[in-house]
Amino acid sequence: MEGKKKGLSLTTQILIAAAGGIVFGSLIGPWASLGFVSTNIIGSMADSAMVPCIVFALFFGTAMGTYTRQSGNRNLVEWVTGFNTIITNIIKAVMHVAPIGIFCLLANVAGSTGFKVIIPMIKFLGVLLLGDAVQFLIYGPLTAALCKVNPAKMPKKFAKMSMNSCGAALCYVAAIFFMAQSTGVQLTTSQMGMAILLSCLMCMGTIVVPGGSVIVYTFLASSLGLPLESIAILIGIDWFSGMFRTLMNVDVDVMVGMLVSSKLGDLDRDVYNETKAVEY
Repeated sequence: MEGKKKGLSLTTQILIAAAGGIVFGSLIGPWASLGFVSTNIIGSMADSAMVPCIVFALFFGTAMGTYTRQSGNRNLVEWVTGFNTIITNIIKAVMHVAPIGIFCLLANVAGSTGFKVIIPMIKFLGVLLLGDAVQFLIYGPLTAALCKVNPAKMPKKFAKMSMNSCGAALCYVAAIFFMAQSTGVQLTTSQMGMAILLSCLMCMGTIVVPGGSVIVYTFLASSLGLPLESIAILIGIDWFSGMFRTLMNVDVDVMVGMLVSSKLGDLDRDVYNETKAVEY
């Protein structure tokens, strides 16, 4: 009798799960047709469809967190963490030999187009530098005025902050337009909006990945239907791009921290002006 009850319970659970799957499929159908969610997440990963993968990751992480809090079972969390570590180690191993591939790609591009290939590189880095300059020269003094502090002392604070991802977002958006223009692809308004959205979303999980920008360039190009050939140029100057990304990251860290602390009344101007020392 006990075995029959267990069998009936299992059958009922299967039927409920199947019915739930049918209802869920009917609900996400319209969204799937727009490309925001996937009915086959493995297929989306294989096709480098970033938007449904990111949406799935957000829902999966939220649901996993809820399950962990309710059950106290951390097995799945530890499995996901371990799997992420394994993937990161694979990426590190690949990045050790990546310079050889980058050299070959750049040699091929430079050999076919000549030294004029340097001009697009300089323009791309110039866009990043312009973004940093706007951030520093406009928002820096504005932040200092709102916080009522001396803006001349702000550069010293930039070296003491951690990183966020706004510099990476700027770089990724610029990279998308660079890839489109260098290959003669005309982006529509909706594609431009999707480029900005994807760039912001990709910053959420790649800032700590070694060589993460190279991976992001590939995913963004695949998601927006851009040729991958132009990525070779971006990879070749990624070290320089990283400096401009980091500069904006720490700039915004300082400014946001100052604005929030000033609004809350916690900004110690004596510490800012270095007339009082603080020990951590």
